[in-house]
Amino acid sequence: MRAITKVKLACLALLCAAPRALGAAEASPSPEGAAALAYQGRTQEAEAMLADARPAGAAIFVKACLALDSGNPRGAAASLRALSAQGAGSGEVRLAEVLAERRARDPHERWLDSFFDAWRAVGANSVLAATPVKNWTRSVSAGARPLVPGLPNDLFWRAMLKNQPELTELLSVQAQADTPARKLLLLAQLGAIPQHDAPAARALHTSLVAELQRTNPDESVYALMAVLDESDAAAPLSEREVAGLEVAVQKPRFGPSTRSLYREFRTDAVLSADDRATDWAFAAASRAFPEAPGTLYLRAKASELAGTPALMPRLAAILERVGHQLMGQESMRANLLGSQLLVGSAELRGDSEAIERSRAVRQDWRALYDAGKERFDYLEGWPLPSLLRELLGRSAEDEVALFHELALLPSVEETLPASR
Repeated sequence: MRAITKVKLACLALLCAAPRALGAAEASPSPEGAAALAYQGRTQEAEAMLADARPAGAAIFVKACLALDSGNPRGAAASLRALSAQGAGSGEVRLAEVLAERRARDPHERWLDSFFDAWRAVGANSVLAATPVKNWTRSVSAGARPLVPGLPNDLFWRAMLKNQPELTELLSVQAQADTPARKLLLLAQLGAIPQHDAPAARALHTSLVAELQRTNPDESVYALMAVLDESDAAAPLSEREVAGLEVAVQKPRFGPSTRSLYREFRTDAVLSADDRATDWAFAAASRAFPEAPGTLYLRAKASELAGTPALMPRLAAILERVGHQLMGQESMRANLLGSQLLVGSAELRGDSEAIERSRAVRQDWRALYDAGKERFDYLEGWPLPSLLRELLGRSAEDEVALFHELALLPSVEETLPASR
C-alpha cells in the first residue's frame, strides 16, 4: 500500500497504534535514563545512574519502583517513606505504597492484578495524574515505528525488528520466512522501507503473497493483499479489482489475528529464551498484521467519490463481509477497523437505519478505546519492567478484554501518552 498516510488512517479511526516496545537507552544521568536501562536488564548501570540523577525526587521514585520490580517491597517502602518525608507526597506515591504492601503479602501475584487493585484503592480517594518520570519510554523509543530493547543475534530477526532495515538485508533472509507469520512480517518490512518500489522488492513481495495464497487457500486476507497491496490507496477500484475482491471475501476465514501472530513469534526458538521475547514478539505481531482491510476501505471511499454507482452494491457487500470477519478478533485495531468497514458498507448502500446502527457500534468501540488508552498510557509511565511486559503480553493476547478492564479503573487527571 503506497499512498496510505497517517492522515488517511485517521479517517479510519485507527488511532490504536500499538504501544511502543522499547529500544536502546540513552546514557544521560537522569531518572528516565535509569528506568530505560533497568528495562533493558542493565540493573547495575541503572542503580549507578540513579545515584547522580536529578531531580532527586524522581530518582528516588524510580529507585522504589525498581526495588519493587526486583522483589524487594521493604526496600521500596523505605524509599517511598523518604519521598513522603521530603513532602513529595502524591497519588502516585500513595499508589506505590499500597502496591508495595500488596507485593509484600503476595509476591507471586500477577503484576496487573496487584497494580489494578492498588489503583482502585487509591484512585477512589486520591488524584492520579502522572509519575515523575511519565515520559521515561522516550529515553528508549525513537522514530515513527516501534523499537525494541536491543536486537537478537539471528539475522532474520535483526532485519525484522530494525526500525528501517536495508533492502539487501531483507532479500538475504527471505529463505527464513518459512511460515505464514514470518512471510507477513517480511512483507510489512518490505512495505516500510524507502526502496519498496525497487524491482527486487516488488518481485519478492509478489512471490511472498502468491505463496501465502497457494498454501492458505481458505483465508481471505491473502487474496485481498494480492489485489490491494502496492496499490494507490486514493485510487478508485476497477471492475477487475472488484471482481477479485468478491472472490477473496468468499473464503471462509479472514486469516491471522494479532494474537495468533504474537503466539507464534513469542514461542519462536530464537526469541523465546530471551527476557526480551515479549517485547520482540509484540512489536513483530503489531507490524505483521495485514494492512489490506484499511486499504480496502480507503479505495472503496475513493470509488464512491469518483461516482461509480454500479459498483456500490458490490463494494458494500465486500466491506460488510470483511468487517464482520474482523469484528470479534481480540485486538482493538481489528474491531475499530471492522466497525468502520460496516459503517462504510451501510453508507454505500444508502441504508439510513443501518448507518445509524453501525455508527453507534463504531462510537461504542471508539469510547472503549479512548477510555482504555488513557489508562494504558498512564501505566506506561510507571518504571516497572515486569508490569509493562505483562501489560504487553495481555494486550497481545486479548486487547479487547484488557481495555474493558482498564476502562473500569478510576480515571486519571490528564491523558498521559508516554508512547506518543
